[in-house]
Amino acid sequence: MPAGEIAERVGIGPTNMSFHLKELDRAGLLRATRDGRYVRYAVDVEGMRKLLTYLTEDCCEGRPELCGAAFVAAAKVCRPKKGALK
Repeated sequence: MPAGEIAERVGIGPTNMSFHLKELDRAGLLRATRDGRYVRYAVDVEGMRKLLTYLTEDCCEGRPELCGAAFVAAAKVCRPKKGALK
C-alpha cells in the first residue's frame, strides 16, 4: 500500500507517515518496493515473527498474556516454526 494511502487510513500526514514507514523498513518490519513513482509498503512477516518472539521471550517472560489481548492474538498468528530464529 502506498504511504499516502496508509497515512489517510491512519489519520496522520503523509510526510510523517513516510518517515515512520522508512524507519519500520530499516528495522526489517516492512518491505518497500517501488511501483513507478510510488513506494508500496507491505509487512515483512519474518521480521514481525522475530519481533514478537523477542517480546514474548524477553519482555513477557514467555507469557504473552502478560502483554495484553492484542499481543496474544498477534503471537498466535505469527508464531515462528521451531528452530527458525537461530
